[in-house]
Amino acid sequence: MVHIVYYYFMTNWITNRIKSNITIVKNAGYLSVIEVIRLAMPFIAIPYIISTVGSSNYGLAVFSQTIISYFTIFINWGLDVSAVKDVSVNRNDKNALNSIVSCVLGIKLILFFISFIILLLCIWLVPFMREHYLLFLFAFITCISEVLFPVWFYQGIEKMKYLTLVRASSILFYACSIFIF
Repeated sequence: MVHIVYYYFMTNWITNRIKSNITIVKNAGYLSVIEVIRLAMPFIAIPYIISTVGSSNYGLAVFSQTIISYFTIFINWGLDVSAVKDVSVNRNDKNALNSIVSCVLGIKLILFFISFIILLLCIWLVPFMREHYLLFLFAFITCISEVLFPVWFYQGIEKMKYLTLVRASSILFYACSIFIF
């Protein structure tokens, strides 16, 4: 009898806690879906890529993505962290949100162009990069998503559903493009 009463109170307490924090539970679920898809896709795509292009060409592709990831870090410049806080604090003030979004997108756009100029200089000065310039330029296209898609905004207003839809569809598009092209 004591176990039944304890079980009733515990399940009731857990249910009430989940209901009172439903937004957090939903957002955690959406972020979990993104992470599962993001972690599962390489297991599907990488063996096919290696068998198609060969291990040495795959190494070149990964090297170019690694170099471009430094540009991605530069473009973000910590704005993804500070902008989430600012958006969260000002989520009900449309004028402040407009100002925050405009400033962050403007700064990221400026950092994107600086990164592109630095990449062009590296391609011009480094013989290895000059030899594989198309690979580096195509890899740099991924930096455009850092400027155009405001992940930080959706995190700040706690609307992870939209973030999940866009991220999952872009990952699936990427995977399908690998097998098609």
